[in-house]
Amino acid sequence: MLVAVFAWLAGRAHLGLHGEFFESFYSVLVLADILMVLVSLRYSASYLVLFRNSGLAVATVLLRIGLSAPPYANAALGLAAAVFALALTVASTRLAPYLCRVEHAPAEVEVERSRPAEVAR
Repeated sequence: MLVAVFAWLAGRAHLGLHGEFFESFYSVLVLADILMVLVSLRYSASYLVLFRNSGLAVATVLLRIGLSAPPYANAALGLAAAVFALALTVASTRLAPYLCRVEHAPAEVEVERSRPAEVAR
C-alpha cells in the first residue's frame, strides 16, 4: 500500500498538482509507523517488538520534523534520526537473544513437563 501511495504522490507532484511530495510522503510514513506499532501490539506482547517498532516510529517523526525545520537544524535532525535508528537497531540486535530467552523460558519449561519421560531423555 505504501508503494501505491508513493506512486500516487509522485504522480501528483510530477503533474504539478501538489508540490510538497516529501512532506506528504513522510506524513504517510509517520502514520504507517504508528499503525504498525498499534497492530504489532495486537499480535505480539513482546517487549523487543514494541521497542523496535516504537523507536523506528520516533526516528520517522524526527525525520518529518527535520523536513520543516530551518536549514541547519534540518540537517542536525536528520543526522540525529539516522544515528538514533542505527543505535536502536544495534541495541535490539544485541538484546534480542537475552530478551527472547527470558520471554520463552516459561513456555519451554511447560513443554518439558508435558513430554513423557522416555521422550525427554
